[in-house]
Amino acid sequence: MTAARRPAAAGTGLAVLLAIASVALSAAPRILLATDALPAAARPFVWSDVYATYADRLSGGRVPYFDGFFEYPPIVGYVAGAFLRLTSSPASYVALWATMSGLAAGAVAMS
Repeated sequence: MTAARRPAAAGTGLAVLLAIASVALSAAPRILLATDALPAAARPFVWSDVYATYADRLSGGRVPYFDGFFEYPPIVGYVAGAFLRLTSSPASYVALWATMSGLAAGAVAMS
């Protein structure tokens, strides 16, 4: 590896770290919302479509498209259904989506 490539690799690593940290920081209040641990004063400023979809459409193990209406395209619904099978609480469901978003953000930052 040449000296000219090392700074780019370090820059890429920093970009990946910042992308993942950005998603994690964004997800933290949404996970707190899903656990009902978010302070009431902060609730008007936090929205989670993932949590709202879980609460409105998927709670109780309802499978997207099979057990009712689901607002998103099929690939998103299939992922949502898989996440429902992996977890039993809204907080862990939101955390799984945040993890996937963080990995995607890191992958984009690498490219």
